[in-house]
Order: sequence, then structure tokens, then C-alpha cells
Amino acid sequence: MNSFFQNFENSTIVSIPYKHDPIIFFMNSVKRLQAMSSGEEQISFVLNQCFQLLNKFISARKIIEDDITKTRKACETLKYYRSEIRNAAKDIFGSIRFIDINNIIIETLENIILNNNSEMYGLLVESSDQWDFMFEIIQKNGLHEFVKPVFTKTAREQYFDIPIITFLPANWISGLVTLPPSEKFILIHPENTFINGFNASIFKAPNDQSLEVTTDNLKLKRSELISVKPSQDFYSKFSASFCDEMIINSDISLLNSCEQPLFIMEVFDSKRELRYIECNKEYLVIDEDGKIKYSSFENSDQIQNIKYIVDRIDTSCLTSEDLKRKQNLIMEKWKKPLRDHPHIDGLIKELEMLGAKKASIVNIKNWYNPNNIAPGNFEDYKSVLSFAGVRDKQEVEKFFELARRRRGDSISEGHEKKIIGLEIVREFLESLKCNTSLKSEYQIQGIKFSLIALG
Repeated sequence: MNSFFQNFENSTIVSIPYKHDPIIFFMNSVKRLQAMSSGEEQISFVLNQCFQLLNKFISARKIIEDDITKTRKACETLKYYRSEIRNAAKDIFGSIRFIDINNIIIETLENIILNNNSEMYGLLVESSDQWDFMFEIIQKNGLHEFVKPVFTKTAREQYFDIPIITFLPANWISGLVTLPPSEKFILIHPENTFINGFNASIFKAPNDQSLEVTTDNLKLKRSELISVKPSQDFYSKFSASFCDEMIINSDISLLNSCEQPLFIMEVFDSKRELRYIECNKEYLVIDEDGKIKYSSFENSDQIQNIKYIVDRIDTSCLTSEDLKRKQNLIMEKWKKPLRDHPHIDGLIKELEMLGAKKASIVNIKNWYNPNNIAPGNFEDYKSVLSFAGVRDKQEVEKFFELARRRRGDSISEGHEKKIIGLEIVREFLESLKCNTSLKSEYQIQGIKFSLIALG
């Protein structure tokens, strides 16, 4: 297994579906509206509000009155459209009030605790705010002694000896959790939303190295359906519209084509304009001291010392030849110091002192060859990076990421461009005086990118 997870041998991924008719009805109503949209701006706006709300529902986050108000006002803007669109909008807003997140949390957690013999469970949450919301519900129902919080950042870096529970559907896991964090990883999700063709490829180590994980290491288990009953008022209002066929059509594949990220955070830029950044996504940033680094954010407090965030990077004009040339230039940062060392025998000793396991004349020449990628052994690669002065943890991780991507047979050129694009932007920003004002957009070496100015 991977050196980052020496305790990780195998994991059972448990799918626990629940049936909550108001969510099923809401999903179907949104899909009806989406099917009638031809790209109209106003309908797209309504759908965007619905996607944000649906994200909150199925990930068990607190719904505040402002969320409901925004969706209601958005639906009201369709009152002059044709009747089919108006009716879909009415059903969307009408069903929201009947979705009982509190009851979903309690019914599913209680079922897990009563039907398993573990004394403690970890509940994967995105932030302290989400835990505070869920803990209040759990405590009121006497389940607080069986559950403790596990934050996504911790789950990316540690292995737990207790079962971990999450309300995130499997196809969203890779953005938040890099590896099953325990021997039993439990996914609670609406019926018919568990990802089809689920496999080990969605899991990556903290440094994004490839994992030697096969289906033998990951066992998939589906538990019985948990029924979370709504109030009788729901059926009184929608009895004429609701039918069992909606369950079959209640998948969330409509979100796959939606650009709205799962977790977003609203921030105001230096011009007091509202901008959106994705929680837990790794951004290239410049802090107030001018340091360029990679950072992810789970709450607004974490952006206080950030001056700029690299927002969008367009690499569409980067050709395949450009891509290969840029890759080689980036790798020269550690290859050139090896090549320039005057005494290769002395270099071997220095690398061994830095932890290299296979430093030899032949191997070192292979390592610094521009046509080769990088040492295959973790300790060897880390030692040559350290020798070249690459010691910053995040920069080391990026070199490992680049090597892994270049070795991958199935990696798309588009994703390669994204990785290389980030490094080109980073090098460009390092060449600037970041203590001065920067422009909002730049175009360099076939790449366009934009900055969000916060300071």
C-alpha cells in the first residue's frame, strides 16, 4: 500500500439509501423544469437556485430561511411563462417546505446505530457550522454519545479505527475525501443516487500520488432502504401528482452537467462585488505577505490573510507540443541541479543522506534525462527534490502530482493542461512583484487566467 496510509489494508464502502418522498418529488420537479429549458436565462437562474438548495438537502446541511426565500423569489419570476413551466416552478417551491432534513438525519443515524455494534461513529462534516447544526439535532434525540465529528480536512490526512458516516453521495466524495478513512465508510444518500460503476479510481492520496488500490481492497455493500416518512400534509397537497415512477427518475445525474459546485462560499472582492469560491477546492493564492501557495477554504475566516485568488485558468490554446515542452521545463527545476553536479559519486552520498534508496550512477543519469519522468520510488524522488531545494510541502506534492499524471495512461490531455497551467501561472506570479496591485486578467504562453482581488 501507499506510504501515507500504512494502516490502510481494505475498506468496506456501505451504501445506505433512504426514501423521502418530498426529496423525490423535488428532484423530479427540477428535472421537469430543466427538460423544458432551452437555455433561457431566467429558467437557468431558477435551476441554479434549485441546484444549490438540492446540494444542501442531500448533504444534510442547515437550510436557512434565506435559502427558501431566494428559491421562492426565483420561482416567482416564471409566473408569466407557459403553464407547464409555471406548474413545475410551483411544484418545486411547494415541495421544499416538506423536506425534513432533521428527520432524515435522525432516522438514518438511529438505524445505523441500532443495527450495528460499534460504540462510536465518526460523522464526516464540512465545517464546524455543519457539526453544530447536526449536533443539536443528535443531542435532542439522545444519539450524541455515539457520534463525534470528523472534518473533511482531517479525513484527508488520517485513518480512523471507527466507522465513518457521510451524507455525501459517492460521486462527490473525491472532491472532499482522498481515501476511505476507515475500515467501514458509510454513505447515506437518497434512493437511486448511489454512483453507478463505483470503483477505486475516485480515491487519491493526500499528495495526489496514485494508490495501489484495487477492487480487492474495496468491498461494496448495499444496506436495506430506510424509509423517512414526511408529514401527511405532503400527500394531501401532492397526492394527485406523486407516483412511484418518480422514484426511478429521482437520480441526481442532472447535477453532473451543472457547473454549480457542491460547496460554495460567498466572498466580496476589493470592489465589494459578490464572488463565489468552492469550499475544499485547492486554489493558487497570494497572501498578504506576497507568498504564493496552494490553499483550500472551509469557511470565510480562512481567507482573511489572502490578497489574491487565481480564479479561472483557460488552457484551450495550449498545444500538445507546448504541453510537453512546459512539462520538461518544470521538471528541469530538479533535473538541472543533478546534471550540473561536478562529482556524481559525491552526489550519490548526498542523495543517500537525504533518504534515497536507489541512488546509483545509472539511475541518477536516468533521473535527470529530459526524456524521462522522475524516480519511481517515493524516497528517491523526495530526495532529489530536496537536493534541488524543493522542500515546501505543497510544492513537493505538486511535483509528485505532475509525475503521476505523466505516468498515467488514461489521463486526458485536458487534465494535463490544467496541472501544467497551474504551474505556469505559479511561475509567472513568482516573477511579478506581488506586493503591488495586479490586474484582474492575464494572458501568458497560451494561457489566460483571472484573479479575484480580496485585499
